[in-house]
Amino acid sequence: MITTKSLALVAIVGSVLIVATYTPETPPELQFDKESWTKYNDGEGTYPYRDRMLRDLVEHHQLKGLTYKQLIDSIGEPSNYGQGDDSIVQYLIFEGFESDIDPVHGKTLDLTLGPDSVVSSYKITEW
Repeated sequence: MITTKSLALVAIVGSVLIVATYTPETPPELQFDKESWTKYNDGEGTYPYRDRMLRDLVEHHQLKGLTYKQLIDSIGEPSNYGQGDDSIVQYLIFEGFESDIDPVHGKTLDLTLGPDSVVSSYKITEW
């Protein structure tokens, strides 16, 4: 005979097992497309697709050798436009915040321009 206590115990054990084995799915990577890459979410202050497109961009799209104009035409305006060092072009991938307005971690795509304004190298920086 099944009692209410037995059913409750089975429900509790089942819930614990489900929670203990749950792992959130990593969002799938996306192929790069300029429209999604440049989409900015004002409400959250984020580029919602960049992190998922980053691998495809650097692995399947030629960045090195592009002129500054070609770069802008291909992936849009940089995040650091008009900020100091003209030899570094930076695209914000994401910024993470905790309890105040200062970011605590983030990721950027940093491209180095040679003296002829051609991309000579790039790196992904996480901080």
